[in-house]
Amino acid sequence: MNTTIKWGFLLLFVVAIMTAGLSLPLLSGTTSAQELRIKGNESVKLDSPMGVVSDGKRIYVANAGQHQIAVFDQKGKFLTLLGRGGTGEGEFNYPVDVALNKNGDLYVADFHNGRIQVFSKNGEFRFAFPKNQRIKPAALAIDDKGQVYVTDVESHTIKIFTEKGDLVREFGEPGETAGKLRYANGIATSPDGGTIYVADSQNNRIQVFSNSGNHLKTIGLPKGAGLPKGLSYSGSTLYVADSLLHKIFVLDTDGNLIDQIGRGEGTFHFPNDVYVAQGKIYIADRGGNQVFVYSR
Repeated sequence: MNTTIKWGFLLLFVVAIMTAGLSLPLLSGTTSAQELRIKGNESVKLDSPMGVVSDGKRIYVANAGQHQIAVFDQKGKFLTLLGRGGTGEGEFNYPVDVALNKNGDLYVADFHNGRIQVFSKNGEFRFAFPKNQRIKPAALAIDDKGQVYVTDVESHTIKIFTEKGDLVREFGEPGETAGKLRYANGIATSPDGGTIYVADSQNNRIQVFSNSGNHLKTIGLPKGAGLPKGLSYSGSTLYVADSLLHKIFVLDTDGNLIDQIGRGEGTFHFPNDVYVAQGKIYIADRGGNQVFVYSR
């Protein structure tokens, strides 16, 4: 398959993307509500936001179409931009995900440059990795010990690095049976990193592994689920961004549906990522060129 076509498919460059709807949904069956919608302004254009993370004070958005990281405060006020298009240090070619460690360092999945870039909490470039291996990083997670977890969609593997970017181990192989992956995207871990949850996108399921790479179980998605992408774990609950159904599923770790956010296309448009922390749910809505924040 032509490389351009292949990666376009993987990242859901859908030909017909509808204009973002104006409905602001509640979380059905709960008291949680939509608090904020960030659409960009004259200072920053949100263009295919692929990933989102927050430290409780600032919201970091992987603004893939502009090859930058856009930073907002918790009220949605634009603060600054990190990076620009390019291949040099601190430059991006389609950044698709962001993650924070305990020190406030920002890790960015620089997709087409085939690397992870790391910035200080002040926005200064620190380093990039891996040094001698090109990857296609689709998503990132960082545990409380600082280990970095990366889904590599090109090799259908999970790679674990130290916080300094040294490879600890990798596991996975392409396939459809238990423990094998087809274009894995979102990734999340338990706080101690002992359990790893992977959105096995083309197999339409969540797979669960130990830190050593042993397959523990497979979590099925609700009937009719389309394409699991972003993934977040919080308090024994999984949040799954389903890009094709335009919803966020809320599941327990056995796969039972607890709740869902969104009413299909018209609320979200190909949501690509979800991040849950500090009592907030952050959603990067790629097709709608917007970021939502909910309370929970």
